[in-house]
Amino acid sequence: MNNITHCYNQYASEPCISKFNPSNETLYLRLCEFYNRKKPIIVHFIDYYKHIPDFQQLNIDDQVGLVKENIRYLLPINYALLKTPEQSKFRYAKIQTIDCYENTNLHYLYAYLSNQFVPLVAYDSLMIKLVLIILFFSTNSNELKQWNVVQMIQTNYLNLLWTYMLDKYGENQARCLFMNIIMKYLHLQQVIEQIDFVIRSNECIDQLDELLKSVLQLT
Repeated sequence: MNNITHCYNQYASEPCISKFNPSNETLYLRLCEFYNRKKPIIVHFIDYYKHIPDFQQLNIDDQVGLVKENIRYLLPINYALLKTPEQSKFRYAKIQTIDCYENTNLHYLYAYLSNQFVPLVAYDSLMIKLVLIILFFSTNSNELKQWNVVQMIQTNYLNLLWTYMLDKYGENQARCLFMNIIMKYLHLQQVIEQIDFVIRSNECIDQLDELLKSVLQLT
């Protein structure tokens, strides 16, 4: 458990927090500018998973497949972890996306989704870090070469999370927390699918970084 926290802090949290400086004024960004600006955070987030031993045992094709399938769903939860500390600068980012479908403000949607998980992070950040790993090893793809291994890894972390929650909170509270997380994530998936539509409707997606195109399932 300590290794999970240390690994997340070292590869995802600390590099992002140390380099992030929000503008004092509202930034008006096109969709490609908005996501290209997020690239360093996404790179560090993926780097975190690369340092998880269970991820390293998968072949490269399955690693790429899991990143493409799941990272975009997990970004708001990662932002919840980054913005929850009271001193976090991520609380103060002011951004308005422009030229998006029906004037959608993507920053508002991501902030809304991350805020749904902030109370859970404040309650128990380790619990949410375990949830991030479990969700990352979720797959509906039949193309993974080591599908059974991926399922085994996810089951192991799911058992670890449940054991941790039982020991710390008791069965009733653990069950309530677990259901709360599931409901919030199901809602998050619905909103991300709306965001996917906005992205694909935008004319400037060709100007996105190649990594971001992959993460956003545009390639």
